[in-house]
Amino acid sequence: MQFTSKPSCLLVTSSWCPLSEHLIQINQQLNNEYKDKIEFIHWDYDDLDPLQRLRLNIKAVPLLRLLKDQEIKFRQYGGHLSRSELKSLLHSYLQV
Repeated sequence: MQFTSKPSCLLVTSSWCPLSEHLIQINQQLNNEYKDKIEFIHWDYDDLDPLQRLRLNIKAVPLLRLLKDQEIKFRQYGGHLSRSELKSLLHSYLQV
């Protein structure tokens, strides 16, 4: 699982998680807005094999991680985020 040199927003969701659909929509909107500055990555939990789940240390879904210079700058399991809250996190942790 290699990431580019751009800051990244990793979202792991699942079809059985009610919060996931909301975050998927926000992720898609912000991808359109920041595609030149941030790499948006979306994985479905059910499509990951057990080794990938273990490597990603997924404890719950949805999982949101913000990475810069291949370091995790922010991590959130579950919970609800609005578009403006996620946008603020992108600016705070990824300096975009």
